[in-house]
Amino acid sequence: MENVDEQTGEITKGKPLYVFKPENIGSKMSIDDKAIGHEGFSILSNGETGKIAMMIESCKSVEVAQAVSLFGNDLNKVVSISCDMAAGYLNVCSEELPRAKVVIDKFHVMQYVYDAVLGVRTRIIPIAIGKSYPGN
Repeated sequence: MENVDEQTGEITKGKPLYVFKPENIGSKMSIDDKAIGHEGFSILSNGETGKIAMMIESCKSVEVAQAVSLFGNDLNKVVSISCDMAAGYLNVCSEELPRAKVVIDKFHVMQYVYDAVLGVRTRIIPIAIGKSYPGN
């Protein structure tokens, strides 16, 4: 994917768009990030077929939104989009897939619940065994 500098008209190197397959867009899609080596990738996949529709070497919401927008009218097929709770992906989903219902994937919901329970345990265990919790 190339970017054009609006002031100079110069084409600047953009983030590579490794996979772009509009035929893999369906009604139930999922977007998530994946680290491969030391690079971060965003992957848009079909939740029903498991096929990848897009993979870009970026997790920046502006770049991901730009890549997703290349699908054009094919995005009208998307009824639901599963993603994590990252603000960047939530913004991409609401901007580029306004008709789709955003669903937070269960892994990230359970991670959020686990972290909350761990926080409560960390506070109450010292109290339960008679020690003062730091900060009290």
